[in-house]
Amino acid sequence: MPPPDELWVAIAELKAAGPLWHDKSAMMTSLSHDATGLKWSGGGGWLFSDFLKAYNEAIDSVTTLSRQAAKEMTAIGETLQDAANTYEAEERNGVHRLKNLW
Repeated sequence: MPPPDELWVAIAELKAAGPLWHDKSAMMTSLSHDATGLKWSGGGGWLFSDFLKAYNEAIDSVTTLSRQAAKEMTAIGETLQDAANTYEAEERNGVHRLKNLW
């Protein structure tokens, strides 16, 4: 059985990690908006048409992946926070000791 102070440290670390993932999610959301603004809508003529098509496809990929990353990072942050809250409530209520888990 871990000492109570070690368990509380682990809970505190989980609680601290959640907001970090939310911050990174916000950064990825911002990146997706910034990347959208990098699309090339001007001409360039036939000489650059293949290059511009590939460039815009790359920007679309960055935008899509950034949005997906933001969603996943938010989910990770929420999961860490939920886990911390659950562990904290269970420890407060002595659930682990009642179930002889530690």
